Amino acid sequence: MAPFHLLRSPLLARPSSLLPIRAAQAFSTSASRPVAKITIIGRLAAEPELVPTSSGQDVIRYALGTSYGPKENKQTSWWKVAAFVPEGGLRDLIMSLGKG
Repeated sequence: MAPFHLLRSPLLARPSSLLPIRAAQAFSTSASRPVAKITIIGRLAAEPELVPTSSGQDVIRYALGTSYGPKENKQTSWWKVAAFVPEGGLRDLIMSLGKG
């Protein structure tokens, strides 16, 4: 390793005995899940539709559009979403949303 005076970074120039000891930190503090969870903020392409599966469970299907880029060159990404939402308030809310 280079002598301390030749290193450019002040963090690297410190002997390891002076650096604070940190425990390994996980990337996320939330509990691990078998399925990934993301939050998409955008506009509905059409009204959500309730589709029954062959096993009898209902799926809410809808598409969201998200825009990005500068005003003069806006681009849109489309996301197809399938949500397995049990009957109740959240399902009613999603089904009541309109296009836009």
